[in-house]
Amino acid sequence: RAMGPLTVTAITIIFTWIFSLDEKGIPIVKKIPQGLPNFTANIWVPIDDIGSLTTTVISIAVVGFMESIAIAKQLASVHKYELDSSLELIGLGMANFMGAMFGSYPVTGSFSRSAVNNASGAQSGISGVVTATIVAATLLLLTSVFEQMPLSVLAAIVISGVFGLLDYPEAIYLWKVHKFDFAVWLIACLFTMFLGVEIGLATAVGVSILMVIYESAYPHTAVLGRLKGTTVYRNVKQYPNAEQYDGIL
Repeated sequence: RAMGPLTVTAITIIFTWIFSLDEKGIPIVKKIPQGLPNFTANIWVPIDDIGSLTTTVISIAVVGFMESIAIAKQLASVHKYELDSSLELIGLGMANFMGAMFGSYPVTGSFSRSAVNNASGAQSGISGVVTATIVAATLLLLTSVFEQMPLSVLAAIVISGVFGLLDYPEAIYLWKVHKFDFAVWLIACLFTMFLGVEIGLATAVGVSILMVIYESAYPHTAVLGRLKGTTVYRNVKQYPNAEQYDGIL
């Protein structure tokens, strides 16, 4: 699995370079800045307009953590291991703290890149160290090579990785067990795919709240009947032969 994306990337870069596909209308990555980022921690203070930034900062932190924990839970479910959300939060905080020293934008657990990493066969956090090392080497030595990479190939690698994490069995199970939960799953999936993570999460939370309010206002009720010859009572809609007695609920 790991060699698939690498092989496709190498072949398409070579073909693009040999046949000048970018001149024939095939969009490519083009310019990639060479070199490592500069140290910027010395300009952290003073922070101008900190009041106007507060809302944005809180939104980034909440949405970033929700996106990270969502992909982390999905990977934990696929590979059958336990997830500590507190450690995930600490890891995100340290990543952003260290990244901020070098002018990084706010980072989080990416759904697409995590999917590609998983599809490539990564088994532990060491894959992140290897990835960071390769990215650093690429920025120093190989930017001119990856500038020839077609954007369509880059998109295909991401899409193929994401499809591997789409939990179809869970959707089928929700459809059979509880249609409302399936509706929330479907809305969250579609809105996230086509409108972005922030809108998808906000919509899913809003729909979930509406579902809770609706079910609280109209709770499930059932008429129970006794199964013949037993002391067990069941819903008469599911067990029409269950015994009922007038005047007794």
